[in-house]
Amino acid sequence: MCTEGFGCGGCDDVIAASGCLRPLCSSDSDCDAGEVCRTLSTFHDFRCADIAGTCACGGDPLEGTIDVCVPDTCP
Repeated sequence: MCTEGFGCGGCDDVIAASGCLRPLCSSDSDCDAGEVCRTLSTFHDFRCADIAGTCACGGDPLEGTIDVCVPDTCP
């Protein structure tokens, strides 16, 4: 689930609406049907863990990019 302080669920967010890091990819073939691989800017070194059945993500400030799967409806 999304938490305040992290952008999540939008086309330019590395965290999905579920609160989990989007799947990593290197090409569209790494993504599920209806998704494409996109390079996004990030300002955190993300780590996620399953805590009591809930995905919890956080990280340290670190400017860079990450390649993740996003819905193919994203512009």
